Amino acid sequence: MASKNRDNYEFKSYIKKMMTDKNRHIQIIAKYIVTRGLTFDTYDKIQVVIKRHLRPAKQLCAFTDEELRFAAETCQQKYSNIDWTLETMLKVLSSSKKTKNEPTLRF
Repeated sequence: MASKNRDNYEFKSYIKKMMTDKNRHIQIIAKYIVTRGLTFDTYDKIQVVIKRHLRPAKQLCAFTDEELRFAAETCQQKYSNIDWTLETMLKVLSSSKKTKNEPTLRF
């Protein structure tokens, strides 16, 4: 099956599949990739990224979509000068309290 995916890989359609995956952690990784504006030109490269983010994505499943949006926006605002990751979002969620300024980023 992996060979079939490698041969027919197209980034946008692969991300669309990830967004509708039954596993929430896969959806979180897809949303992270889109939010960060990342693209990968080969199947092997996106698989490396997925594997790298599996653990923090599974941990982020404990949070609501609203909390994830808050964390993503906080990372975009505070850490735009670095390559923030899903682990950065975990740190934001575990160390900060939500402010009255609601995030507007669609994560």
